[in-house]
Order: sequence, then C-alpha cells, then structure tokens
Amino acid sequence: MNKPKVLISRCLTFENCRYDGGIVNDDFVEKLKDYIDFVTICPEVEIGLGIPRKWLSLVKDNDNFILYQRATDKDFTQDVKRYAQEVFSKISDVDGFILKGRSPSCGIKDVGYSISKKNRMKNGKSSGIFGHLVKEKYKNYPVETEGRLRNFEIRENFLTELYTLLRYKEIQRSMKMSDLVEFQASHKLLFQSFNEEGMRKLGKICANLEKRVVKKVIEDYHKNLLQIFSKERTYKKNINVLDHCFGFISEFLTKDEKNYYFEIMSFYRKGKLPLSVPLNIIRGWAIRHSADYLLNQYYFKPYPLELMDITDSGKGRDY
Repeated sequence: MNKPKVLISRCLTFENCRYDGGIVNDDFVEKLKDYIDFVTICPEVEIGLGIPRKWLSLVKDNDNFILYQRATDKDFTQDVKRYAQEVFSKISDVDGFILKGRSPSCGIKDVGYSISKKNRMKNGKSSGIFGHLVKEKYKNYPVETEGRLRNFEIRENFLTELYTLLRYKEIQRSMKMSDLVEFQASHKLLFQSFNEEGMRKLGKICANLEKRVVKKVIEDYHKNLLQIFSKERTYKKNINVLDHCFGFISEFLTKDEKNYYFEIMSFYRKGKLPLSVPLNIIRGWAIRHSADYLLNQYYFKPYPLELMDITDSGKGRDY
C-alpha cells in the first residue's frame, strides 16, 4: 500500500526555520517519517521572511485576524493567503496535516491573539492565518498540531482517520462498486466506534438502491466518510463494539476466558487500560478460532502496529 501524504510544518524536525532559527524536535514525527510521505511547508519563509526573523503576532483587527509584525509595522496576512492558495492548488491528494501549534501562521486553535496592533496583551485564542485556511479548505480531514499529538487518544484517532482515507483512495482509483462494498464491510465496526448513525448512512449509500452511477456514489460516500470522524470516539462506544465482537466469538470461549474478558473490560471502563488491551485479546481469540469476520475488520488494525505508542502527555483534548 502507498503511504499517506501529510502536509507538515517544516520546523517540525525537518529544518531550522523557526523565527529564531531553531527547530522543533519531536519523537513522534521522527517515527512517522518511515510511514508517511511528508510535504513540508513554512508560510513565513515562503513569503520571503528570513531566518531568523522578527516575531509575528496574531491580531484581531476590526473583527478580522491579521498576521502582524510589530517591529516593522507590516501586515503579512494577504501574503500568507496567496501562499496557501498556491499550496492547495499544487497538492490535490493530501490525506492530513500536522501543523506547528501556537504559531500565528500555522496554529489550528491555540494561538493567542491581541485586540490591537499596539496592545500586546493576549485576549483569547484562535487559529493562525494558514491554519485557519487549512481547516476551511479541508473540513473534516485529520488536522493536528505536534502538541496535541502527544495525547494518546488524539494521536490514535489521527492515525486511524489518516490510514482509512489512504485505503479509500484505492476505491477512488478502482471506481468499482464491489470494492466499495468490501471497504464498507471491513470498516463497519471501526465506523461504529465513532458514529453508528454515520456508519448506517454509509451502508445505505453503498447499497445504492437508487442505482446511481458509480462515480456519484463514490463521491457521496467520501463526503460522508469524512464526517464519520468528526464524532468523538468515546470509551462507551468502544465498549458497545467490543461487546458485539465478544458476542460473536463467545460460543468458542471457556468460562474462564469469558470471565477474563469481563475483568479486562472492567479495568478498561475505569480508564485503567488502553483500548489496545481488549482489542488484542479479542483479536487473539479470533485468530485461534479462525473468525474471519473479526479478522477482516480494520477496527483491530486501523493503522500499522509499528506506530502504536501508548505514551501520553496527560494533556486533554484542549491542549
């Protein structure tokens, strides 16, 4: 399979291009380099600002956010917007984004802003100029900052969506209804863990009872596929899916194995175990009993196992 294509801020391990000439070292990004085709960007450098350069600020000016350089009294907002349009026109098959957090150009939600050019005091948080355009253009695509990806749950969801979209590219290339049906069947439990209503809607699109042309069906499916991941995957949703899997295979299990499952789920429900523990237990039973229905589900293998890392920053979703 091809690698996902991800657009990433160049200062994240690739080049010393921060405003102070520095670079951001990140273990997770380093690990991803063997599994992802990265396209690096640095809006500030690409619009002609040097390395190092004077500090840029996000300012809310007459209800509009601008990228402002106080030292020179210059507004670089339109320069970044033009650069963004150039990038978007050249990269049509991107699967996701990793952008520098808190950056007035690249940040996606955590950028402090002031309410005037003269006042340096931060009055709130918003997206950077380039980050906002990314979220606007690629609505519902996986877009994260390096800081948020230190959270295990956010990181797992990012990788899950990224690799699901990569697999869907194969459907877009083949344009075969039989491939779409197989894709839906193998992702059913994964979709259910995010959004059961959305999963059922995708099933109806895939059934194509209206007999629409394949191209329209695949386009409609893709639009709704992106929306699946906009719903948060909670432990309660995962418990429902895990119990469904357990019910499918429980007839082959001993009493002790069943009791072990209930014990593990008790720990998972209390937040004392990651999802990977009950997942791998059920997958092990599925392998032993040749339960092909479960083994074919991407719920158990949404992304390469080599990228599994349960270390966590302890930060929540607002990080």
